[in-house]
Amino acid sequence: MLNTTLQAQEEKKSKVGLLIFGGIGYGKIMNESEPNYNLNSNTGEILVNYRFSKIVGIASGINYTVLNGNGFNSNGNFYHERGMIKFPLLATFSVPMAEHMKMFLSIGPYASKITSDEYQFLYGTEKDVFDSWNFGSQMNVGFSYQLNKEWGIGMNFSGQSDFAEIESNNNAVVNGKQKTKSLTNLGLFFTVDF
Repeated sequence: MLNTTLQAQEEKKSKVGLLIFGGIGYGKIMNESEPNYNLNSNTGEILVNYRFSKIVGIASGINYTVLNGNGFNSNGNFYHERGMIKFPLLATFSVPMAEHMKMFLSIGPYASKITSDEYQFLYGTEKDVFDSWNFGSQMNVGFSYQLNKEWGIGMNFSGQSDFAEIESNNNAVVNGKQKTKSLTNLGLFFTVDF
């Protein structure tokens, strides 16, 4: 009887875990009345994942992304750098593929806020041109290798797009609306099971 109790305790796993992701990629800035342009991205995300079963769960947490790159508009060439904080709410799926391998999928909406926004032109710098909240959806697909009962490591591909356009802060240099579309990242992710 003691042996059965010990086995049941060993097999019982916590339903809570962490998903940690870091990656690089690119995204497109879609402008209402100016040319569109691409930006590079560096991103990091920490999610708390609650599993309803071995496969299905729900996750939420925080993401910080820095976008940067060159573009042009009717005022000339510029270098653009933007920081964004994001709060996703995702349905998660962890599908066993082999003894130590899993495929990880997640999909869901997010709310994001621009924390810093800077356009550098030849004649000067314009700051905080856009600073609003926005909403969108994201998807992640990854493959992980389970190092032991608690830790896993893998590669992840993520994509996201904003639902709506945000409006500039009545700035004469960059007027109109824009949204971030097709922001894609590739990187490493870690899983931690408690």
